[in-house]
Amino acid sequence: MQDQQLELFSFDRIVPDHGLMDNSLVHKKFGINKLKNLKILDASPTDKLWDSFRKTAYFIYQNCEWTWSDYLNAATYLFPFLGFEKGSKCPNPLEKEWAKDSKNVDKEEIHKLGLLAGRYSTYNYAIKIILHTYNGKSHYLVLTNDHLKLETSGTIYSYKGKHYDFTYISKGMLLGFSKLVKNLIAEYQKNNHGIEQQTFFRTIEGLLSGKRTTSYMSLEHFVEDTSWINDSAFALAESYAKSTGHPFSGFNDGIKTKDFIKMYLSRNYSEILMQKHENNLVVLTRSKRWHKHTNLQVPLINAMYSSPLQKDFSELCIDDNFELECFHQAEKKIDTWIHLLPQTNKQPVLKFKKLPKKLGVYLVSTNQIVLDPRRKQISNGKYEEGANTFVHEYGHFLDYQYLSTSNTTLSMSSDFSPILQAVSSYVVKSNIKNEQSKLLIPTEVFARSLELYLFNAVSEPSLTTMRKYYEHTEYNVIRKAAMSQVVIYFDKLFPDLKKQLEKVKVGEISA
Repeated sequence: MQDQQLELFSFDRIVPDHGLMDNSLVHKKFGINKLKNLKILDASPTDKLWDSFRKTAYFIYQNCEWTWSDYLNAATYLFPFLGFEKGSKCPNPLEKEWAKDSKNVDKEEIHKLGLLAGRYSTYNYAIKIILHTYNGKSHYLVLTNDHLKLETSGTIYSYKGKHYDFTYISKGMLLGFSKLVKNLIAEYQKNNHGIEQQTFFRTIEGLLSGKRTTSYMSLEHFVEDTSWINDSAFALAESYAKSTGHPFSGFNDGIKTKDFIKMYLSRNYSEILMQKHENNLVVLTRSKRWHKHTNLQVPLINAMYSSPLQKDFSELCIDDNFELECFHQAEKKIDTWIHLLPQTNKQPVLKFKKLPKKLGVYLVSTNQIVLDPRRKQISNGKYEEGANTFVHEYGHFLDYQYLSTSNTTLSMSSDFSPILQAVSSYVVKSNIKNEQSKLLIPTEVFARSLELYLFNAVSEPSLTTMRKYYEHTEYNVIRKAAMSQVVIYFDKLFPDLKKQLEKVKVGEISA
């Protein structure tokens, strides 16, 4: 029976690379074992919390591997949020055990109950939810394979009878919602930020509901659109509560709940982008070209071992033959910057290597800054040297290594979050569709922000540098959205850096 039903709900499977994802945060939180189709998560200027929540849930569904028991467990867990019960009227709805189990419904029972509804592509399939305490009714969840038809309507009650009721939900949303809601509630229970449990429960119920339901309308009024909750309305409500003897609490819970969930979803998005970025670097280092080395000429070997950079890095490596002059030019630029930039207790490895499509990368797993010192064409008529990317890659190094006693990066810390939020908001409002995920990778925003901070502090920047920071989209969005915040952040993080830069004339920053 189970194998038969899994066939009915077959979907495209991509064999995951468990080596990349097994220890990742997004895998631990949601069971995600591949990162495909990030465009699902792209935000539009008209998106509300409801839209963002559903996009995240659907992304989780598409990037996990599922078994039949996952469907049953999801139905059991999500039961109180699907409108079968008035859970928000319960004093502590998140602590109550509602359903204890779910089981398959065979075709005969489906026929008897009249659950055949072809317009929602149900494929003669339903789940029966078993409660801890029988309430006089049987409850059925009808799964549809059609996500798009239920996109606006969500969960629709087709029948509420005396002895049983049932509702429709798309299989993707059921699975994605179950993972997302479980993790969201775990975060809320760590720190509820003063939000009443009933309000939080009701908000989740609204996020899972379709736009034609009363739960969604409640979400719209008390969470999505809170412009009516101004100081006058707040004072009036407080005065009325006191005069009638009612307790005054939870009036602005909608605002707090929206902010809490919005930040939660934003952090998840950032974690997904960071993991994708790190996966791409691992894939790069697994290529045959990456492991190919050439025999170095003796003058280049001598130059490497006598280089002043030997004392500034844990190791200095050259993988390919370069012109000696090319190496010395890169050496000179890096030697200038390494004595100005902040240091950590852990020195990085510096490696020179021919990179086919990049000027430089920072490899987190091996703590390596890898640069291609050659002059290369990066776009039509524009050439750049890999050494000019050093500050950018060093920015990645600082991001990952500066907080040596912490499990987080600087770019994912609460102090940097306002910059990330401002840039994200600007990108969404500007409707920059094609590059949204690339522009919002936290470590990239951090490294570019450091570059802009240095550019802002340099007294005589070169014309090439000025053009780059005023013409390239990835720098423009930061400059326009959060430049004042960037200056304040790095002034506080590295209080002596600006003074160091004032003493030295540096024309080039990085790429």
